[in-house]
Amino acid sequence: MSMVYLVFIFIIDIFNNMHHGKVQGMGYREQTILEKNRLEYFANQYKTTFDMSYSPKLMKKYNLSTAIINVDRCLAVQQPLEEKTKGQYNLRRLHQLYINIGRYECVHYATIFNFDFLRALFLCGEYKVQDFLYEFTKMNYNGSGESRFLLKQFEISLDIINEHPNNLAFELVYRLFPFREQLSQLLNNLLDQCLINCPLLLITDHERPQYLLKCSASKIIYSKISSFSLFVVTDESKYYQFHNYFRTTFTQSEIAYKKKAKHEKLVSALYERQCLCCLTSNSEMISMKTSTNEIMMPISCNRLVSFIKDGIILLISPGNHVLQIWNYLENSLISEYDFGDDIIEDYFIKKTILKVTLKLSQTISYLSIDDKGQLKLTRTIHQHRNNYQHRILLDLYAEFFYSFDNSITSLVIYDENNPIEIYDDIDFHSPPKSVIYLANSNSIAWLTDTSLIIFNPIYKEKIFQPFCLISSTDDTIGYDLIHDNYSSHALSGGLGNLLPCIVRNKGIVDIYEWFYDKKQKQHVSYHLSHVQLDIYIDHCVFEAEHPDGITLFCSDGTNIYKYNATMLFCLVASKQLVSSEQILHRPAIHLDRFLTYTDNDQNLKIFTLDDNSKLDFHLSIQSIKEYYFTRNSSHILILNRKNQLSIYSFETTKLLWTTNEFQHRKLQIYSLQSSFILFCSQTAQIFQIDTKSFQIKTLIHLPMDSLLCTLTSDDRLLILSKDQTTIMEFNLNNNQTLTNQSSIKLSTSRVIRISSVGDHLVFHNSDNQIYLRGKENQRLKQLEDASQLITKDNLLVLVSTDNKTLIIHNLQAKSSQIGRLDDGAGQCEVLCLSNVNQGDHEQYLFIICSDQLLRMYRVSNGEQMVKVFINKDLYPFLGILHDRLLLKVADRLCVIKIIDRKPLPQKSFDVKLPLFEKTNWLQCHDLHFA
Repeated sequence: MSMVYLVFIFIIDIFNNMHHGKVQGMGYREQTILEKNRLEYFANQYKTTFDMSYSPKLMKKYNLSTAIINVDRCLAVQQPLEEKTKGQYNLRRLHQLYINIGRYECVHYATIFNFDFLRALFLCGEYKVQDFLYEFTKMNYNGSGESRFLLKQFEISLDIINEHPNNLAFELVYRLFPFREQLSQLLNNLLDQCLINCPLLLITDHERPQYLLKCSASKIIYSKISSFSLFVVTDESKYYQFHNYFRTTFTQSEIAYKKKAKHEKLVSALYERQCLCCLTSNSEMISMKTSTNEIMMPISCNRLVSFIKDGIILLISPGNHVLQIWNYLENSLISEYDFGDDIIEDYFIKKTILKVTLKLSQTISYLSIDDKGQLKLTRTIHQHRNNYQHRILLDLYAEFFYSFDNSITSLVIYDENNPIEIYDDIDFHSPPKSVIYLANSNSIAWLTDTSLIIFNPIYKEKIFQPFCLISSTDDTIGYDLIHDNYSSHALSGGLGNLLPCIVRNKGIVDIYEWFYDKKQKQHVSYHLSHVQLDIYIDHCVFEAEHPDGITLFCSDGTNIYKYNATMLFCLVASKQLVSSEQILHRPAIHLDRFLTYTDNDQNLKIFTLDDNSKLDFHLSIQSIKEYYFTRNSSHILILNRKNQLSIYSFETTKLLWTTNEFQHRKLQIYSLQSSFILFCSQTAQIFQIDTKSFQIKTLIHLPMDSLLCTLTSDDRLLILSKDQTTIMEFNLNNNQTLTNQSSIKLSTSRVIRISSVGDHLVFHNSDNQIYLRGKENQRLKQLEDASQLITKDNLLVLVSTDNKTLIIHNLQAKSSQIGRLDDGAGQCEVLCLSNVNQGDHEQYLFIICSDQLLRMYRVSNGEQMVKVFINKDLYPFLGILHDRLLLKVADRLCVIKIIDRKPLPQKSFDVKLPLFEKTNWLQCHDLHFA
């Protein structure tokens, strides 16, 4: 056995021990070399040379003149990760590739960017998506932007892939294909692998979420966000703790206190260092330690002010006139200060100094809090600004006065060492719609219909003029939620202020950065991010940190959602969301051009589908029973509920002609290029209605009673006699003659359907027997029994009566293929054949069974390519329009594009996207202090 082979076995043994923490003293560089060699071997990517530089001792021992040596022994080729025909997996190889997957990015091309590995990983039954993501969390992975982007796609798709691992390729194609021109080499390679396995692209976005996480929760009354964590309290007495890694985890706990009223709720809260204090609608403070969920004795309270230190809280008592400091862990009152008959209107606290404004006396009181928690009044200032309706405490030394009917405001500065300074006539130029205090920057946001203005006093330089953050002369600014409850630690020195501006009902979140530039001696601002979410926003907080960029947590009042705003913002230019069209009734497809449906009042609606997958409405016709299009799409024949026939122009939508002549007859109707054929089985007559003259022309009176007929692609009408013994052929071309009459021997069971497929006739009887009759060889051939069949071009597809087998007959090639349905598929509910791909000349069969999964088969060999979950409300409808597969999900239209890989343009890697290039996603934004 050679030295190199022994070394390689030694490497594998080392890393199996390393995974369990048994090897000490090996440096990162040596580990990386060994790990790369091991993974390349199990990825079948090992080379003919071996790098020995990880071990100078071995190089010296074997007297090696170079670290790169030739491999002198062939290593066994690794068997495939999956044996698809047997449903077996190469677990040893899979385990070896999975070990330390979050540590060494140099071999990710063989793992997280390799579809075969990912498919085997999630199908083998040993791993869930959360396990996969946790490997990157525990390794504190901080790799490339392309890897981070891919991991985010797994976080978004976690629930679907966990429950339906066969969806993997479908989900990745949806997430990657729209950005094909911007994808990096590794992501593009992964996309190509996925398209081989699933050439389907979901176009409408309603079926898949934008959010990374969804958590059921009622209205949020309090939230506190910090780096990679979020604490939330809801009005239904629950709190949640979120930890934001590659896999966001959360815990939910009850605040189990004794309620005094049936509909009592929580109205506000404070949280710090595992201490939670909540104010109830019954004016009581409920406190607890979240580490033990132990509830303390309730304390009467009207407002929560601030924690002073661990276990100590400052609050305002009922009546709004007494400040109290409590040790809530011991339920003991430490100190209080009573303002008598006056009412506390507002307060500002900084460390141990408290500033309080009193409503009745219009005074400002300053209090200090000593080490023992005692409140002491230090000074009182009497200041009246009667010409203003409202005031805001900016900080300990400044007050801002304003009115909603005036653009002029006032700033008052109190300094115990200097006289009071008053700055009147600070002009915002327009009265406000709302005024918001920005606590992190001690500033004011002044919102009008057309602008958002920031007032940020710079006291040292005495700069007291507001600056315009946003201005619009054309449109109304719809912001109705603005706050600055997060300061990013990623911003240098905290100099940049981040401001989210939200339009609740449109789901719009804009994030701005602003600051005072000392060099320019002016305020400057930048628009960092614009995203439009798919929810109503009742509450929103965010964090901006390396390496994930900007992360949003939003609530609509019933759920909490997590979004990555950086990812959405960077990709919005490459892909606009395609909303689903509402469609309440079962649709139908005609001429590969029209989508139609009939509503509950039997009114016909006719649409076409544009290039953006939007329905264009064309025509509505009332009270219809049946309808038919001419092949050139110029006219529509309507049979109404009174059995009256009418013809409409599709171009002008006008009624052109109507008749009562066939009111009491049963008709079979067929379409020609610019006319309609009517077959009446009662009178054995064939009629033609031309769309130019609108004359009813009797073509022939058949010499026998007839049962059924069908129209061939070359315009021959084939008629089966009522006794099922004779087939007649009537040529509808120029001569319009009865050209052939032949006998036929069918079983005694009644034929319920005749279909024309190329040069063949297909008979389907009530016993589910299928017979085939050729044009030249008119001998009947019995095929497989079938509960359902569909035809297209020269194809005949049969579904076996036990719903286990699909038989695909190519009548032109005289060949058959067998497809298999899974044991749990249930009854086949609907089938559909695609058009032939121009690139590879392949054709596909789509099926929906009672398990509500979409299946896709290759017609050429009967192989099942795809089995995917679309939605639990998938309706049994399939249609093809312009090489787009149409589905109905609940009351909306779902559009899927069938991707033909060969005609795709060659991808250029010259187009770069920062999202895939940047290791730290905050750098994807125009941050000036990042």
